[in-house]
Formats: sequence, C-alpha cells, structure tokens
Amino acid sequence: MLASPKNALFLAGSAACVVAASLLYTKGGAKKSVGATEITVFDSNNEDFITEELVVKIFDRLFLEMQMVLQQLSHQINELQKAGQMIPPAQLRQVLTSEYERALMDRQSKVFDEHDVDADCIEEATWE
Repeated sequence: MLASPKNALFLAGSAACVVAASLLYTKGGAKKSVGATEITVFDSNNEDFITEELVVKIFDRLFLEMQMVLQQLSHQINELQKAGQMIPPAQLRQVLTSEYERALMDRQSKVFDEHDVDADCIEEATWE
C-alpha cells in the first residue's frame, strides 16, 4: 500500500514517463540490415514523415502537461486532507486514474492538433 497520495501521484507520473520514453523511436522507410548494423533508408518524398525531434517534442510537452496535472491533483488531495476528509485508498486510486486519463486525452488532443499529427501518426512513428 502506498504511504501517501503524493507517492501515488509520483508513481503514476513516473510510469507515464517510462512508457513515453520507451516509445521514442523514429519512423523510417525501408530498413536494410548489414551485419550487426542497421541502416534506415528514408523516403524524402514522403510528406507524412515525422522526425525524431518532433516525436520527442510532442512527448516532452505531454510529459510537462501531465506533471502539471499531477501537481493539481496532489494539491486538491492535500486540501481535502487538510479539511479533515479522508478518501479510502481504493476510491482515491480510482479517482486519480480516471482524472489522469481524462486529462491525458484532453491534453494529448490539443498537443497533437498543435503539431498537426494524430494518434495513428504518432503510433506509426514510434512503432519499431
């Protein structure tokens, strides 16, 4: 069992960071292997090409946005506890999970729109 709501928020944020970091790969054209070295050949005529820098920029922005969400949730929980209200751990986990997912979907949509990409585009760019 977690010692405090802050630890739960920190762990949720850390898990999200690990997932995002594991997805940071570039989208390539045809891949050719030569021995143990992998060479990626990019099609420069492909208008849908997403660079590694763009993927990193998008995930960095989402990471920062979600850190702010975690800070807000943590603050709200602390305020409830200061007011003498205790939330059972199972209910707290459920509320944190649903609020985190809701905020992620909202912010993800906005960040994707700002960079003129969609979820399918990012998935293709990060799929190895």
